[in-house]
Amino acid sequence: MLKKLLKYDFLSLKRFLIPVFLLTPALALFAGMLSWISTRAEQPLVTLGLNSIFLFSVVALVLSVALLPVLLVVYYYRGLYSDTGYLTLLLPVKRRQLILSKLLCAFLSITAYIVVAFFSFGFAFFAGSAAAVGRNPFYAYSLFFTLVKEFLTSTPLHPALLAIEGVIYLLVWLLLEFSNYYLGVTLGAVVFQGKGKIWGGILFCAVTDTAVSVVLSLIELAISGGVFGLGDLSAFESPVVLQVFLIVGIVLRLAVAVGVTIINIRLTEKKLNLG
Repeated sequence: MLKKLLKYDFLSLKRFLIPVFLLTPALALFAGMLSWISTRAEQPLVTLGLNSIFLFSVVALVLSVALLPVLLVVYYYRGLYSDTGYLTLLLPVKRRQLILSKLLCAFLSITAYIVVAFFSFGFAFFAGSAAAVGRNPFYAYSLFFTLVKEFLTSTPLHPALLAIEGVIYLLVWLLLEFSNYYLGVTLGAVVFQGKGKIWGGILFCAVTDTAVSVVLSLIELAISGGVFGLGDLSAFESPVVLQVFLIVGIVLRLAVAVGVTIINIRLTEKKLNLG
């Protein structure tokens, strides 16, 4: 049943997933080409005008990245707690399956989108540098990956290991963020009624995300301070220490994401004021 729910969730999401997946690369291509042309332009006024348009296109590019998470949270709210969500809750499936389906759908969608955004930003911000060295716009990717490689080799960990753990850390962080947001929406529906559910959901999204972030920061501070000493950053120059710290961070966030999701499921199953 979970597989079927995922299928229908993706079918419902595709009407805005596809435009967003196309919007970000299109904006990145536009911004990158502006940067490439302005770098090669010889007239100062032309360069100034193109750079001004480039700045606006970068702002639009950044905003496009924030668009998908907002749409996914809105979809979660509408799918469960709006007027149309009433029919969803009447489906002959367990509430935990509804929650897990929407969470997995959001996680997979945002993971795929990050890959698109990664390459989009690489082109947008390095096409100008490619023009500066007399190369074509797509040489931007060579410069971009050179910078990424330099970053990975600047730490005590092996670059391949750091890249893998960095990706895992990012994925777990995304799972935690959407778990927090979805719990916030559920709390808004549980505590408030009518139109107040929307503003309550926004309020609780901010509260749950902030609370979880503070708690995790305090736990990591306590661990690092208790083991290595507060303010002692020299310990992180050791590959073993940095490795342990990354693993602890991943495990902590994964455990909290699971806990937050369980709380969300329990609240939804109890149907507290969700009518």
